[in-house]
Amino acid sequence: MSYVPNKPPDPLQAAIAELWRLRPPGPENLFAAPEFLLLKEALRTQYPNAGKPVFALGNALRNLGLPCELAAGRQHLSVPVDEAARRLHAALGAQTARRRHLIPLDLADDLPSLRFGPAVLRRLSAAELRTMVDTPRLERTSSSGLFEAERFAEFQWLLVEEVVSLDRPPEARAVPVLFTDMRQDFGRIEPHKGRFPSTVEDALFFLLLAPWEEWSRMPEVDWRGFRVPWVHTTDEDLFVRSLCANVLATL
Repeated sequence: MSYVPNKPPDPLQAAIAELWRLRPPGPENLFAAPEFLLLKEALRTQYPNAGKPVFALGNALRNLGLPCELAAGRQHLSVPVDEAARRLHAALGAQTARRRHLIPLDLADDLPSLRFGPAVLRRLSAAELRTMVDTPRLERTSSSGLFEAERFAEFQWLLVEEVVSLDRPPEARAVPVLFTDMRQDFGRIEPHKGRFPSTVEDALFFLLLAPWEEWSRMPEVDWRGFRVPWVHTTDEDLFVRSLCANVLATL
């Protein structure tokens, strides 16, 4: 996600500065706090196309490390006020964001490194994994903040990247269930509905075309070349809730 060239307006930065002054553990209801309402008003006047974000703003503040909500000993993870204002300003003007899907292939044999389309199959170093999961953001938003990069670096990964269009307002991206079209038939049968994001399924389909049943050394035990226990997705969109383990599906 790239920053828009102009700097954030003063009301936005002033509102964030007020929120950053809140002392732990913060207000009982952040969304009703005067400081939060001040930020909402700044957005209403300066960013009329942003709609009326509430949950989206809450996600953004936590992703930036709202100091009053950080656990003890993690205050250093908070993004400085001017940088937080710049990132929020950029997020409000962004038209696209990048998503990374990390698929562990810990049960796979030693596969050759591959690059096809938006996907890469290879081993990742601990440093690369920390960058890809955005460990500072993870530490700000998770209760434990623990990511054992060294252990995860012991096996192969399938990494799939995509650039998504941010054509919905921040609140719809933060809580899409609230913007669901209720006119649809929720009882319909979808026999071929995917369990993973389409870009991930396309990459997995490519890999599954290989004759694994012929290559397997012990086909009587398991002819599959690999299994996918879970998928972890990171999203550059500041208004999307960041989870410690964003498990989309299991296979």
